[in-house]
Amino acid sequence: MDRRNVLILAILGAGICSISLALFWPESDEERISSLLHDLAHAVSFSEPIESPVFYGSALANRLEPYLTEQVQVDVHDVRAQVPRDRGQMAIAAAVALARYGSLDVTLSEVSIEMQDGGARATASARVIANEGGTLRSESRNVHFVVSKEDGDFKVSAVRADDPQ
Repeated sequence: MDRRNVLILAILGAGICSISLALFWPESDEERISSLLHDLAHAVSFSEPIESPVFYGSALANRLEPYLTEQVQVDVHDVRAQVPRDRGQMAIAAAVALARYGSLDVTLSEVSIEMQDGGARATASARVIANEGGTLRSESRNVHFVVSKEDGDFKVSAVRADDPQ
């Protein structure tokens, strides 16, 4: 066997090993929670204006189902109104509040996760870019999450956002 064939076989073998590890190596709980939080940030983002807050809120509630417990506590320090705990009602209230924006992009960085019995606590830096009347507004704040394990899946049961930085 010449060198070229040996090199090709070695590369193929390394590739097969890498793919096997990726497919069969289980994701850690921290990785699952990090993915959950990033997916949640993506789920609350939108790129088109909200035409009907009630219709959008209903769709948002369905989109949030994989990420939030049925009863979720949301505390945004500078929001003076009481946020409903019921996921569906909270989603409709959020849609009404967000209807003034033409788009909203939420991203998380610096995610820190501390595992606990039955779940975890996580902190992340959230950046929100919103289009308000054609003007882009950007804001960053720390967000704290309580994550519970429900039927083998992790879901967010509480969210607290600090004042903007």
